[in-house]
Amino acid sequence: MQHDEDFFQGTSSLNLYYQSWYPESQIRAVLIIVHGLGGHCNLYKNIIEHLVPKGYAIYAFDLPGNGRSPGLRGHINTWNDYRESLRLFVNLVTQKEITQKEITQKEVMLPFFLFGHSLGGLISLDYILHSSLPQKTSLLSGLITLAPAVGKIKISPIKLFIGKILSQIMPTFTLGTGIDWSASTRDKDVLATYIKDELRHRLGTARLSTEFMKTREWVTTQIDNLQLPLLILHGDADEVTPIEVSRELLQKVSSPDKELIEYTGGYHELQNDLCYPLMVKDIEDWLEKHLSNVQTI
Repeated sequence: MQHDEDFFQGTSSLNLYYQSWYPESQIRAVLIIVHGLGGHCNLYKNIIEHLVPKGYAIYAFDLPGNGRSPGLRGHINTWNDYRESLRLFVNLVTQKEITQKEITQKEVMLPFFLFGHSLGGLISLDYILHSSLPQKTSLLSGLITLAPAVGKIKISPIKLFIGKILSQIMPTFTLGTGIDWSASTRDKDVLATYIKDELRHRLGTARLSTEFMKTREWVTTQIDNLQLPLLILHGDADEVTPIEVSRELLQKVSSPDKELIEYTGGYHELQNDLCYPLMVKDIEDWLEKHLSNVQTI
């Protein structure tokens, strides 16, 4: 497995940190990972180690104000800070990986998939619903979302209300989200690393609060327009984003190619929970099925 890391120019001229992992064999498809609030792109090792040897190139970046990327922790000026950062990253991946030349000089379009976790799920859905990417330059073949933050989440309504009031007068006013690390995983060893992880945070600003609520409401009203293949993964013991959120999302999506897989006892970060071997195999099976439907040109 080949691993690279670098920075790219994201929104507001911020140099955002990203990583990529390549198989030793020929690349069959590309997966782009978008992490959740307070997370970073090093949290998906189990997915990477399972899929890369099977021919998938994987890219992931740290959102503004998260991980190794600069910016005030847990803050955005507008939701466009997220959407534009993802758009620029997708463009970067497209330039690097999507178009390859065979020996015959025939152009081949590699399919790519988005994987959005929690807040990253909302960012991915918002990006797709706003996207007008021409199919001649890129192929978005599907979306995988893990515990998407598109409904009620376990953040105090009082804190959300305070955020709404302060967003216009003190947009960078910061509060703790109140989310407990222990709600992330049942694996005690993983939980111990989470607690010591200096790249993680549990912060959110007043402006982020209002931008999040506004975007969540917009995505909810537009979700029936989603036509891409969709896989939703959710633990039924998730206390951060309740599983009812994903069940409602599944009903609202009009795409005929949609699926929700529930994991008994699973917590919010299934990729590092006790059931991760089952989850990564489910991801592989879904990707394989959808790779067989991709047409190259």
